[in-house]
Amino acid sequence: MRHRIDVLIIRYCLRARSLPGSCLLSLLSTTLPVSRIKIHLEKNPLFLALPSPRPSSDTRLKTFFRQYRERQVTSLVTSTTQVLLRACRPALVVDPILYVPATRAERSLLVRWRLGWLPGKPEDCPCGRDRRSRRH
Repeated sequence: MRHRIDVLIIRYCLRARSLPGSCLLSLLSTTLPVSRIKIHLEKNPLFLALPSPRPSSDTRLKTFFRQYRERQVTSLVTSTTQVLLRACRPALVVDPILYVPATRAERSLLVRWRLGWLPGKPEDCPCGRDRRSRRH
């Protein structure tokens, strides 16, 4: 989620920088002593990683964001000891199981099954009281 927040901040700040000087936002940012835009950009790691000639088109920005996200996920997977994160798919794509037509309840079960929270078929709990589920 942090990546999405950083992307939205960058897009807003780049659009604010490209506004004409007669715009209200441009006029206000020049009169304020410390602009919030500058504060957000100084702390944003994604903005600091942007190449020196800023990508001008939206497709180049999207490509840069995707490549940055893939590098971050790869470094996180290789540096962590968490088993679930290492078991994730290597590519950052939408899971094909989400394209299957299903109701909300069925989709919820499919996602929980894909994440490994539910077994493939109903199993009895070792205690003998109930069926195995995430809550029990």
